[in-house]
Amino acid sequence: MASFGNIERFNVNDSKSWDSYKERLDFYLTANDITDAGKKKAVFLSICGPATYDIIRSLIAPMKKKHSKQKPKVNQQSSESNFKNVPQNEHSSEDQVYHFSLNNVKSDSITGKYLVDVLLNKKPIRMEIDSGAGYSIIFKSTFQKLFMDNPPKVKPCNLILLDYQNQLISTIGECYVNVQRGQKSATLPVIVTEGNRRNKSDKSDLVKEYLEVLESTLGKFKGPPVSFSSYPNIKPIVLKVRKIPFALKDKIDRELDRLVDQGVLEPVTHPKRATPIVVVAQDNGDGTALAGGKIFAKLDMAQAYLQLSVDQEAADAQTIITHKGPFRSKRLQFGVSVAPQIFQRFMDMRLTGIPGVLPYYDDILIVGHSETDLDRKVREVLTRFREDGLNLRRDKCIFHTKSIEFLGFSISAEGIRPTKEKVKAIVNAPAPTNKTELQAFLGLINFYHVFLEDKATIANPLHDLLHKGLLAVACRT
Repeated sequence: MASFGNIERFNVNDSKSWDSYKERLDFYLTANDITDAGKKKAVFLSICGPATYDIIRSLIAPMKKKHSKQKPKVNQQSSESNFKNVPQNEHSSEDQVYHFSLNNVKSDSITGKYLVDVLLNKKPIRMEIDSGAGYSIIFKSTFQKLFMDNPPKVKPCNLILLDYQNQLISTIGECYVNVQRGQKSATLPVIVTEGNRRNKSDKSDLVKEYLEVLESTLGKFKGPPVSFSSYPNIKPIVLKVRKIPFALKDKIDRELDRLVDQGVLEPVTHPKRATPIVVVAQDNGDGTALAGGKIFAKLDMAQAYLQLSVDQEAADAQTIITHKGPFRSKRLQFGVSVAPQIFQRFMDMRLTGIPGVLPYYDDILIVGHSETDLDRKVREVLTRFREDGLNLRRDKCIFHTKSIEFLGFSISAEGIRPTKEKVKAIVNAPAPTNKTELQAFLGLINFYHVFLEDKATIANPLHDLLHKGLLAVACRT
């Protein structure tokens, strides 16, 4: 029997589209009279795609072991559901991987972290699941509190552990404990570390206090809308829609639907002006303000420009024409030539009066002389955003770090330095063979000119090559 409609595979790299995908799946099931729960599940697992299926399979059931004479090698990048077992004897060169079921594990409603309850030497403890971690760690304070009586022996280890910000994690040693979850248990290694290292990118107290600001959803400024100044003698025009690649059509359709649902766009029937859309694929300051900075934070705004509404005239001026028809934009759009200037001026005005705060479009760097100073400034920024109705991307925010990269620079208590990636790009840059390549190379080193002593004198021969004819002579010789 033929079915109505078509549902493509879910793109696991675009998790934000899940709500839209689920709604379309519900409509698909309804249109095809699929009401049985078992059939619904079977249909979804059949069409969701292999990547989504593998994720679901790994979360709802333990991995089945294959019978093999050779023990599997340890994958140090495996998820927290995979644990390394103790070698069978001192001469064993390979370890055994244990797989624990993570059934019914849910994320915390406040922090978004995935937590699991386990027993360590029959002592109950709640641990965070980090699929990017190569080892299981426990803080010294937690270790001492958990094992007050008869603690396991901690042996020194030579591991060098770095967190996701490439900061060193001070280790005390390694111990083996009996890990139990449900009916399964095994003796597994745990690394004991110094201090209580909270996730600096997601402080729970801040998240709870400013939850509405850190929802990662589209905010809306509560103040007056943005207005454009236009020339009355310029006649408005409606341009033709541009053809789009067929492979991008569904993705553009979803994005237009999402923007309509968010109130950013609204369909119009007879626009006075309209501009075709341009499809752009995306991966989803002042030096004196950094003086004396010892600790830093960086905040990232969610869909920055779109948080500013515009008046009716500006909305008409921003009308776009698509293959689905024209849409009037009720929020400030990225492609408007004056939008960067408007948004930067807005951010400067909203955050004025807070020393050590450097807004640069949708990124906000906050510099503190101490943890207390930084916490006060971060809370002041979050308070203003809450009053204004503006939102941040919680997953992109870093609330506490000793070093940070901002606008191509590495910033720490030691000062401002070039990033390793930029320096590597300069060192490994190929020798330019024409004027365009030479201009690109000079632009690359000019970015870091303040760090290059006598840069003007050293680079002068290269600038001479830009004059007509000199580069061609140099290349021939």
